[in-house]
Amino acid sequence: MVTAETIVYIDTNIIRNEQKWENDFSQLNPKGIFAKLLDLVEIDSLKDKVDIGIPETVLLEFLKSKKENFSNCFTSFKSKIPLFEKMDCCDFTQLKLPKDEFDYQDYVKKIVDELNTKKNSIHIIEINWEDSKEILQKIYNKSIENLPPFQRTKGSGKDKGFNDNLIWETILKHAKASEHENYFLLTENTNDFTSELEEEFAVSINKSIKILSTYEKLEKELNILHALLDLDIAVKKHIEDEYFISQLKEYISGKIDIDTSLITDVTFEKAIDFSSQSDGDVIQHPELFSLDDGEILSIDDLENHYILFYNIKTEDKEYQFEVLFDFKNKDFVNSYFKKIGDLDE
Repeated sequence: MVTAETIVYIDTNIIRNEQKWENDFSQLNPKGIFAKLLDLVEIDSLKDKVDIGIPETVLLEFLKSKKENFSNCFTSFKSKIPLFEKMDCCDFTQLKLPKDEFDYQDYVKKIVDELNTKKNSIHIIEINWEDSKEILQKIYNKSIENLPPFQRTKGSGKDKGFNDNLIWETILKHAKASEHENYFLLTENTNDFTSELEEEFAVSINKSIKILSTYEKLEKELNILHALLDLDIAVKKHIEDEYFISQLKEYISGKIDIDTSLITDVTFEKAIDFSSQSDGDVIQHPELFSLDDGEILSIDDLENHYILFYNIKTEDKEYQFEVLFDFKNKDFVNSYFKKIGDLDE
């Protein structure tokens, strides 16, 4: 039974271990973004609220890269021994080296399994090979049509992206059966994992996913989503975010023909103060709480709703724009604007 509200799927480039990062081949020692993510989901405010989903293909690619790192370093080490073995200060007679049949990939897999057991937040998402024919047919079709996450290499006649597609199909299958409420994919590969896949996710399984390219963007989303911050601070951070502002400007442009780059003086307040308001007081903003179909929003409707106030100044006029914003679902519910006056009057 799923208790976490959110799952973050990760791409291979998030879990990778570059050879220069290796400092102890006997340990897994997560590095880079993956290490930060593990630390983030283990803090008290997010513990048991966020899962990390590692598609099986990502794990296999990670194990392969670890094996290559080990092999490269070990080969380099052995090649250096002849440089020192004739020196009186060196004695290699007691040196024990692994035999050729030593499988470092299998060795690391056992460490990963131990980590998976200790960290309840980590989930290995296996490929459902019972649907292999359907999956391979879909990947083939995407390859022919050059649809993301496939990327055709010009002039080479080769298609790149089979593993990316396998990762994506694994995510789709898992999310379709999942009980999580919020879905994220963290990847640095924005060339292949594009916004088109967010649309495919929504159409295919009637859920939404955000594809994010940096740890910082994910951290901000999780902080807001799970109220690590005071709610008012979270709202403030959200409405000051560049992506939100771009969405807001697009929304306002659909309501009024005006240059939205001129927005100034952003303030906000809770739509309803639940500690003091009653049903009779809901109509303090009738222009916002009365919808087009005549419905009037009640207190129950307005939980987690905020009113955003914006001033828009042109060369000769000033407008006040009010937006009713559903913070939980990140939706613009209603809006109202009025001309304050002519600035040259």
